[in-house]
Amino acid sequence: MDLADFPRLKKLDLNSTTVTGDIRDIGRNDFSALESLALPDTVHGGTEYKFQRISDVPIFMHTIHLLLQRIPTLFVNSSLSRAFSWSLSEGSPDWYDGGIGVWDNYNYTPFPPFKLQIVQAGSRRGWSWRSNDGPSCEVNWLDHPEPSNENSDYEADTHAGSPR
Repeated sequence: MDLADFPRLKKLDLNSTTVTGDIRDIGRNDFSALESLALPDTVHGGTEYKFQRISDVPIFMHTIHLLLQRIPTLFVNSSLSRAFSWSLSEGSPDWYDGGIGVWDNYNYTPFPPFKLQIVQAGSRRGWSWRSNDGPSCEVNWLDHPEPSNENSDYEADTHAGSPR
């Protein structure tokens, strides 16, 4: 049975299951009435999914952006900026640590930014890496072209996921 064969399905919550798959496989004509989606970490892109490579993230986030353009309410039950708790896997070859996240002679070195967040600023949407205890990295905006600095959507508060 293919869940996409249920065109009137409005809510799909598979978080407590062991279903596998890939959120990127949701086609343009799948789930035409879907309003809410929750997927487990066993699904590529599900809640708490761990990426194996940093290089996998930009194209993945573009796919999520396209999905949100089609179904803007899809993740409305969560704060979009922290909807999934996506992160880099500790088993990734891109992972590093080396004493990070510790106090040393009254100096604190924050954890590396291995968590992902979606940033929503007005009509703009992007993503950035963040750490558990430090600031976010630069936002990678998904909409092009970037609005002029005179546009009200130009500035974003990446910590709250909302416009300033």
